[in-house]
Amino acid sequence: AIAYNFLGNALYKKKRYKDTVAVFKRALEINPENVEKSYNLAQGLLKTGNKAAALVHYKIIEDKNPKLAHQLYKSIYRDKVIFVGNK
Repeated sequence: AIAYNFLGNALYKKKRYKDTVAVFKRALEINPENVEKSYNLAQGLLKTGNKAAALVHYKIIEDKNPKLAHQLYKSIYRDKVIFVGNK
């Protein structure tokens, strides 16, 4: 799983997002409880335009690592502009 994680990160940096998704899926098959790999997969899914699948991984991560889930949530909704408060 560690080797797949390294490979997935390298592919992500090379902007080979479809390959990134495949590699992180394999890493999760080997170690399904690893929320960091689920986060990485969600980031790759976002780059391929699959927001719905990324949200599934958000739900998986949410209880196990709220801080990481919050980072993923911000990535998923970064295209939304939210303003609260006075100008």
